[in-house]
Amino acid sequence: NSHDPFARPWDRDPVREAAHALPIAGQEPPRPRGQRNLVAWALGCSALLAVLVVGGGIWAWNHIQATNTATAEVVELFRELPGDVDRGVNLVSWRERVDAQRRRYEDGDFSGKTSTHGRAEVEIGRAYRLLDDPRQALRLLESAEGRLVGNPSSWRLYSEALYERGLAHAAVGELEDAETSLRHAWKVRRDEFGAPPLLAIEAQVALGNVLAHRGSFDESLRVLRGAVEEVEKLDVLTALDGQDEIAEAHSRLAHALLSQWLGDRDTGPRLSQAEDHFERAIALRRQLGVAEGRKLASDLQDLGVVRQHRGALDAAAQLYVEALALERRCHAVDHLELAATLELLGVLHADRGHGAHARPLLVEAEAMLTRLGDPQKRATALQHILARLDREDRDFAASEAKLRAAIDAQRAAFPNGSDEEIQYLNELADLL
Repeated sequence: NSHDPFARPWDRDPVREAAHALPIAGQEPPRPRGQRNLVAWALGCSALLAVLVVGGGIWAWNHIQATNTATAEVVELFRELPGDVDRGVNLVSWRERVDAQRRRYEDGDFSGKTSTHGRAEVEIGRAYRLLDDPRQALRLLESAEGRLVGNPSSWRLYSEALYERGLAHAAVGELEDAETSLRHAWKVRRDEFGAPPLLAIEAQVALGNVLAHRGSFDESLRVLRGAVEEVEKLDVLTALDGQDEIAEAHSRLAHALLSQWLGDRDTGPRLSQAEDHFERAIALRRQLGVAEGRKLASDLQDLGVVRQHRGALDAAAQLYVEALALERRCHAVDHLELAATLELLGVLHADRGHGAHARPLLVEAEAMLTRLGDPQKRATALQHILARLDREDRDFAASEAKLRAAIDAQRAAFPNGSDEEIQYLNELADLL
């Protein structure tokens, strides 16, 4: 054994050693034992690493697929939500399903790619906003925005997070934050090369609406007119596909025009322009069918206000009646929009001397506003109108009771006094 240090010289066989040293055809020469061990160890490590890489890749692929599947299920599940919310149906069931998806998300079913995770947060956040839970929506949307910011490939999801966050801020009255988010969403959608034009128009319309609510009427009109001009540039196929966005552009512009006219009552063309844009929005929403129930009712109500101010009282009453029928189908429970339409129709009947038609509407509106906490302080005004109807019916005791209740409510709301309180006191004095 030539490698045995203890081998005796007379045990060596030179002929055998020479034979072992000769290479066999097609084989490498024999290596020393230490070298053979090193090669075997390297081969084993390579095999183990290959197993780990392949196994890890399979696990990661399955996890990503499961995440994508979970997110796709959320998108598909919520596809019918906007239509049902607009019609006011299945809302309790929808809330349960959205809560279940949120718990699933929090348990880690969507913890794959950052963009996939962000998409789940955007979809669930949008669902909460539609279901009138904007605070829950904001929590998810702010997280989604943080995940998606700075990722060029996720610009669309990022803009959706900004857009939905702006709408959620507006829903809780945080109009400055809403404006900031919507301006950013509009910029991202407008500046992204190849972005569908309807996306930018959608954000532009929402921004114009928030500006109007903040009292920035001139800027609001400029933004909304720009949106309508962009709508007019759309090709036929895009316009057909985007009827909802186009109707919303006309509706928001009309609403801003009406709000500005109500603010300064100018003699300009704003009221007739508002009427024209409301009519165009209503025509588009009628083509979309029942999925536009609440939005159509809102436009009908606002067009009724325009017609009433223009002296077309019969036309206004018809629009209020149609809006009221839609809202009763859309709102199974008390709702401010429903109360507003009841009030508008009731006041119109009262002003026309139709007390018998006005009273049940105003009583229902006043009771509904009281149950809702009367956030707009309208219940007191309705009590005052009902007191007037009582006087017309010569029910002076009932009129006095309502006036006193209206005065107490006004004093509680405005401890330093108000013009309405003085008016109610004067009427009470005349009655007594």
